[in-house]
Amino acid sequence: MICSTDYVLGIAGYINPDDQTDEQRDQDYQPDSARKALRLMIGIVPSVLIFLTALAVFLYPIDRKRHEEILLAIKQRKEAEEETDEGRERTDEADDDHSPLDVSDLNSKN
Repeated sequence: MICSTDYVLGIAGYINPDDQTDEQRDQDYQPDSARKALRLMIGIVPSVLIFLTALAVFLYPIDRKRHEEILLAIKQRKEAEEETDEGRERTDEADDDHSPLDVSDLNSKN
């Protein structure tokens, strides 16, 4: 976030106090574009983000029933993954019981 703030202020023409002349520093000088950018970042942008967050909360309400449904779906998904993993382990163990074919055996059959 800080990086984007620096980027926006740089584009807006913000002058770092270390780079200002003594006269500019005494007057707290900043270009109008930098002042507008600061106002936008402090006021408008957070307001828009809060509005979008409130909209998302309104459009995707989660009550107790919906929360329980989500938890149940997660539990079922985990159980299904565990069953799949156990099946893979059994298949891997069964494959380990068989000895690999020798390549020379394959060539001799042809």
